[in-house]
Amino acid sequence: MAAFVQKELQKNEINVLTELSATEITSKCVVLEDGQALAADLVILSVGVQPENGLAEAAGIELGLRGGILVDISGVRGFVPSSQLRAKEGDLEAGAKLELKILTLDPQQNNFILSNKKVYDDTAVEVRKNVFAQIEAGQIVKGDVVRITDFGAFVDLGGIDGLLPLSQLSWRWIDHPTDILTVGDKIDVEVIAVDQDKQRVSLSLKNLEPDPWLEAEKNIKEGDKVEGTITRIKHFGAFVEVFPGVEALLPHAEVTELQNTNDTILKVGDKIMTYVLKFNPADKRIALTVNENAEVEE
Repeated sequence: MAAFVQKELQKNEINVLTELSATEITSKCVVLEDGQALAADLVILSVGVQPENGLAEAAGIELGLRGGILVDISGVRGFVPSSQLRAKEGDLEAGAKLELKILTLDPQQNNFILSNKKVYDDTAVEVRKNVFAQIEAGQIVKGDVVRITDFGAFVDLGGIDGLLPLSQLSWRWIDHPTDILTVGDKIDVEVIAVDQDKQRVSLSLKNLEPDPWLEAEKNIKEGDKVEGTITRIKHFGAFVEVFPGVEALLPHAEVTELQNTNDTILKVGDKIMTYVLKFNPADKRIALTVNENAEVEE
């Protein structure tokens, strides 16, 4: 990291910086690289900050350091610790630009420490307050997918991250959110729940599509012979898509009987013929059987 050595410092030539604000840093100083002085003995540390927000824009990024990154600001190097980066180091590219706030500037101690996270943290509370004052269940909002996990995706709604659970991605079975989403995607979602106390927002993508169970109710009735595709196999039975977006359950005993009859082992993706034993559209449940004349057990 570059070292800063004060030279002929005159009173008031360096403005005192706080953690959250800075105007312009101007100092007569020599910048040392690995103990060697550069040819110039006058360096202007101008970070281009605005008095109202204290932002500094780094002209370039150097990666590969342990514990953080080096940034170049108007020819002067500063250090941004990993803990002060909003993005992961692996997501940054050398030469990219960052918005920064100055945490420490001490020429005598050779400290020029900056933060990228502070740029966002300092405004986060007010932004969240404004968003929560306007958002409510039932709204259709736009957002950016910022993070994907096994249980769903987090969507930036313009200052707050809402959770889009796996179960709310599609009416059809989805193994993992990455099957249909990618970080950076811009999507429309419906707000299905807002918890002001816990500062949480729950979202749905599938609610923007027609409910397939309404159509299934018009086309399927108990006793019908239906062809479906196995989407999941569990210890208690197999889930079969019998209508686009509508899954029915074939119990384990029926799965075993079908396998024995056809001398085969069923797997996901197989198409099978079954009969609708029971259809409860209100609870979104369909029970299947392989026996045409089977009766529902009370």
